[in-house]
Amino acid sequence: MHLQNKLFPTQEKNLFYIIVFALLAVLYAPVIFHWVDGWLEKN
Repeated sequence: MHLQNKLFPTQEKNLFYIIVFALLAVLYAPVIFHWVDGWLEKN
């Protein structure tokens, strides 16, 4: 039981970072796409 409790915080921390990264990617994807599209149309 002690070994399981030692492993889970690392997995939960990794899951937390993955969720935060995915959320930021979803939020910033339209902004980055709009910027790149405008930059390509300018040239």
